[in-house]
Amino acid sequence: MQTTVPRRSYGHHIIVSVLFLFCIFTIWNTSLIDWDEGVFALQGQWFSSIGSQGKPFNFQTPPFFQFIIAAIFALIGPQWYVLPLLSTIFMCLTLYVVYGISVSFLSKKEAIFAMLLMLSTELVVFFSRSGLSDATFLFLFISAVYFFLKGIDKDRSRDFIIAGIFTTLALYTKYSAAPLLGAFIIIGLLNRKKLTKPWFLISILAPIVLFLPYLILFITLVKPTTISLRHEYLLGFNHIKYLHYYIVYAPIVFILGIICLIFVRFRRCISGLAIIAGTYFLLVGFYHPFMRLALPIIPIAAILASRFIAVTKRYQLLVLAASVVTGLALSFTTIVYSTSVPRDVGDQADRICSENECYHMYAAVPPNVAFYLPGNIMVPEDHQWTTLGKRFPVFMRSKEIMKRSNNQLNEETSLVYVHATINDSIKGKFKNLFDQMSLVWRTEFDDAPLYDKDFYNPLRTGRQAYEIYLVPLDASPMVVQQCWQLGFEPEITVFRR
Repeated sequence: MQTTVPRRSYGHHIIVSVLFLFCIFTIWNTSLIDWDEGVFALQGQWFSSIGSQGKPFNFQTPPFFQFIIAAIFALIGPQWYVLPLLSTIFMCLTLYVVYGISVSFLSKKEAIFAMLLMLSTELVVFFSRSGLSDATFLFLFISAVYFFLKGIDKDRSRDFIIAGIFTTLALYTKYSAAPLLGAFIIIGLLNRKKLTKPWFLISILAPIVLFLPYLILFITLVKPTTISLRHEYLLGFNHIKYLHYYIVYAPIVFILGIICLIFVRFRRCISGLAIIAGTYFLLVGFYHPFMRLALPIIPIAAILASRFIAVTKRYQLLVLAASVVTGLALSFTTIVYSTSVPRDVGDQADRICSENECYHMYAAVPPNVAFYLPGNIMVPEDHQWTTLGKRFPVFMRSKEIMKRSNNQLNEETSLVYVHATINDSIKGKFKNLFDQMSLVWRTEFDDAPLYDKDFYNPLRTGRQAYEIYLVPLDASPMVVQQCWQLGFEPEITVFRR
């Protein structure tokens, strides 16, 4: 009797390979363009060097992504491309998880549909090559969803344990993982009669307990008053603004997903995904509109959209092709976007410093540019870093402290100052000093098209430029004193080469 060997499907591997190769070949033409990319890179450098380089962790986001960066930096050094490569890897893994969800609860055909639809959205294209933590977070978020829904379906402790692990890691990556806990509680309660395993203890309570040490450290070091000042003004009713993000960045997938929820008969998986997406949208909508916070719903919307396309039967390939092509067309400017300006600023600053034998460099630039500048960051004696050093001396042992009474510029003939026009206000504060500076290099920076579409981005319409000035220090002692005083301004980062 001849047995039939099931035909293997490689479609999902091909889709992941296309994304991986696209990212690998295009990452080298770009650089870290977002403020927070620089923050993550500098904090990863700080962890990997035990405080001797980079900038300290500030609790703005939890530290898991920075720990991954630090581990790699410790092995190969502080290379900028580590961050976008991590995003590429985690986005590829996310595609596999989306495939797994769809195969487990729908079909292989719908799994391929979901992967293609997800890949055609502008948010996924952008964050696949970004140095932000969002692709890493998305993988952890969707993996937690996958295993929790499997645990609900099969009533299996192993799945709940894995879901709990991914939920914990997601909490340690972004605070926006918290809505997962609420969604899981709702789904668990709705299915409580069929469950015999301790799902609440494993997938809900355990992650909360494991996250408590970080929260205690956060509240102890940052203080509740500072936390409220940092986040209070960001709260509000911003649900309409988040809807705008989905219409702008993933219109086809979002609309088809909504149609699925309205017209397609529910399966258990779809109802669970709908609860997760709805809970996340409801809770995150109370926070300030940040485009990146819209990302976690995209894979869920893609799965729902794939279900709708599947029920169109003989028109499904036509609807799929039209949806994917339209999505890619709307994402075209993001697909082709690249810039090396932040890296160029670092290269030019290094060149000018070397040519003029400058041992100090001042910079009023975003962190993503500061990461490329040569030298070690010095710490002013009255900076908040020194407070951290008193609590954790190990992180300040290798840092050089700037003291107002010891002007190190007295022994130099020139100083390099790197400036971003976003910080032009400092020119008015030190007008006499800037009149003594000579502009030696300037370039304009075109931000990613994705940010230009963000109506709630205050920098959307502003032109950005970077300038490098040379300051002669051997002509006037007054200029030397003013330059040293400039180094203690909060906008300025001082580098010692």
